[in-house]
Amino acid sequence: MPDEVVPTDEDSGETINLLSPQMSEPVNLELTLGEAMLVRQVLDSSMNPRGFQMVEFCYQLMAKFKTAIESKQALDSTGDSDE
Repeated sequence: MPDEVVPTDEDSGETINLLSPQMSEPVNLELTLGEAMLVRQVLDSSMNPRGFQMVEFCYQLMAKFKTAIESKQALDSTGDSDE
């Protein structure tokens, strides 16, 4: 049926309660440097936080990406000088 609408996650209107205890639990995710830089760039260009808590959440998230990227770049630059 070509006229059938397939619901997506965006259509469901589901919200994420960032203040719930489950959302505070850390997860491990391994990204390449390029992937981390891309995610950070996408987040930076598309985030539009509203309210103090969302601004704080977005700032902390971007700071984590910045720290991870800079740490990896620093390790790579010190590793290059050994060769």
